Amino acid sequence: MDRDLFLVVFLSLSLSIFFVYLPNFTFLLPYEAALAFMFLLAIAIIFNIERAFAALAVLSCFSLLQGFLPYVSSAELQLAIFFLGLAFVHQDLYKIFTEHANTLKKLAISALHGVGLFLAATLSILLLSLLMLALGVHSDSANVYSRLSDLPLYILLFAVFFAPIGEEVFFRGFLANRYGVLVSSVIFSLSHVFYNSTSELAGAFLIGLIFSYYFVKTRNLAACMVAHGLFNAMSISLMLLQKQLGA
Repeated sequence: MDRDLFLVVFLSLSLSIFFVYLPNFTFLLPYEAALAFMFLLAIAIIFNIERAFAALAVLSCFSLLQGFLPYVSSAELQLAIFFLGLAFVHQDLYKIFTEHANTLKKLAISALHGVGLFLAATLSILLLSLLMLALGVHSDSANVYSRLSDLPLYILLFAVFFAPIGEEVFFRGFLANRYGVLVSSVIFSLSHVFYNSTSELAGAFLIGLIFSYYFVKTRNLAACMVAHGLFNAMSISLMLLQKQLGA
């Protein structure tokens, strides 16, 4: 699989997400069909006919999923980030994983590093919360829990088991590697803006700094994925516990 195919899948997922948020046109279906046709034609011209068929397959698949799975666009966004990252780092990704995760021993060491990284990130967020409290800054993390509590279970599981892979490939494997720790952390923070929470933005920036610095120093992307997955699992578990206690 090559860079062009990953880019085509990314563009197809992006168009599929765009369809979800289209204004409510009177003739929405013909509008979508015309836009999809122009998109596929452009893919065929810029790339080739095989890539256009791949794009059609992605659009068709997620159009069907959107019909009976609510919030599937959240998963599409994570997949889009993953394929965009793959488009730029797919040649280096094998080298990164063979260095840190090609044997059970290396995989176990990476997992332990991931647990340590998770603990460091958790402690950092706790210290950030205490600092904000000492400065009298109101925490609006309830906005995050409110958004998460509306999501179905399969999206929450996706956020624990797949989203960390896609985000680490893009934000650390590509951005931190190519543009540095600070740029990667800022963009990672901004990707959480839809939670409508300044606490989330600050926390994501801090976690981005920790994960990016670790990756740049060690080149161990597997450990970052483990840490990210554990952090998401902890956040979702706390949200579910809070929801249960509040019921």
